[in-house]
Amino acid sequence: MKILIVTRFFWPDDTPLAAMLPHIVRRWIEDGHEVTVLGARQAFSRQRDFPMPPGLENQNAFKVFRVPIFPEKQNQFLTRIINILIFSMRILLHVSTHEKYDVLMTTSFPPVFMGWAVRAAATRSGAAFVYQCEDVYPEVGRLGGFIQNPRLYDWMLKIDRANCENADAIVVLSEDMKNTLTSRGMDDGGRFHIINSFILPEPETDCELPKEVVKPPGKFRILFAGNIGMFQGLETVIAAALLLKDEECIEFFFMGEGLYEERLREQGKEILNRTLFFCPRQSVAVAEKAMQTADLGLISLKEDVYKVAFPSKTIGYLAQGRPVLAVVEPESGLSRFIQKEGVGFVSPPGDPEALKEIILQAYRQWESLPELGTKARSLAHETFGMEKTLAAWSELMKKIEGIRRRI
Repeated sequence: MKILIVTRFFWPDDTPLAAMLPHIVRRWIEDGHEVTVLGARQAFSRQRDFPMPPGLENQNAFKVFRVPIFPEKQNQFLTRIINILIFSMRILLHVSTHEKYDVLMTTSFPPVFMGWAVRAAATRSGAAFVYQCEDVYPEVGRLGGFIQNPRLYDWMLKIDRANCENADAIVVLSEDMKNTLTSRGMDDGGRFHIINSFILPEPETDCELPKEVVKPPGKFRILFAGNIGMFQGLETVIAAALLLKDEECIEFFFMGEGLYEERLREQGKEILNRTLFFCPRQSVAVAEKAMQTADLGLISLKEDVYKVAFPSKTIGYLAQGRPVLAVVEPESGLSRFIQKEGVGFVSPPGDPEALKEIILQAYRQWESLPELGTKARSLAHETFGMEKTLAAWSELMKKIEGIRRRI
């Protein structure tokens, strides 16, 4: 089959999906499919040693077309709207002017409207439509507080419901995300596929940890690596850290950046640079090595966020042999997974006192945590291994191909 992947981010952009997509593309090519990528040409990658990619690029048996759009920054609402319009028009133009595709696949970013544009292109061209939902919009926008207008929310929900109802396959990261989509009143119809992220190959070159990232001797480090934003509910973690301010062996280390960083620094100023530390976002190689030296990998989600997203950092921590500390509802699939497999600790969101007690429990088991870490690494490769996940993507396309043949 001829497959077009429409995505705003593709390698060398440094989002997790951008790094995984080339592996998915190559697997489909090995399966006998012809694959083309339509992405955006923008200065998004934080890896400054990469030049701006060209508008058309041949990458070992597949082509990447990149649409020039305006660089985006936080709170630039008009720029984002303009980019959505530019990219949507180019999607329709590309599909109508190039050879006929059998399958159009897109992601859920930009929210809702990317799905709408690719759905429209698939309908006009007669192609199958595959909708990969990394997050569930507009529900995640309402939880984050940036979609507050009820009419706007209802309008976006109506569009995305149509996206899902007209998709030949819907890919989500968790059972909880699937349940959220089916709760809209739509039938499963065998279209849902739970395919999570996977463990990427280790960097070919080793690296040294920057001095500010090295863990001091005798410290029990709880590491948070990732975006410090509105969905993480990290205020609970800082509140627990303040409750543990006299436990000077326990340190909280935040590696990353985001809108809420200054707010958390202010909240924890009493213990800042004593048992609470922040450092800027690091390269993938440095982040992975920092995970290997930590004692616990921290995952934290605001209430109900588990229903609309899955924290990819879970896979990163486990793959590096770190037991996890998850601040998430006990009924969530993530919580049940951690407890069933015995690879970490779980505490409910919004309860600093409970989190403090869980941290002390883990601290008292400090000597046995490496054993949990070994189990975590084995579980990660068994559950989120690249080969297993790529096989699931192959099976998805086999199913789509079977449907196409029966039409």
